[in-house]
Amino acid sequence: MWRRCLEAGRITDRTWRRYNDANVVFRPKNMTPDGLTAAYIRLWRDFYKSRKHLEALPYEQRTVQF
Repeated sequence: MWRRCLEAGRITDRTWRRYNDANVVFRPKNMTPDGLTAAYIRLWRDFYKSRKHLEALPYEQRTVQF
């Protein structure tokens, strides 16, 4: 995927420490980078909205890890 995005000129950042779920480092197809970030945050909030039982867990165990 990275190579295809690179060849298509869609990679916007080559700083490897930014390659995680908190940063958009490529230009998404059919949406803006800000749109992707907003969709991710909305998905994250919706996923955890009904999981009150997770509140007692340590932060590392209650966040989405990829």
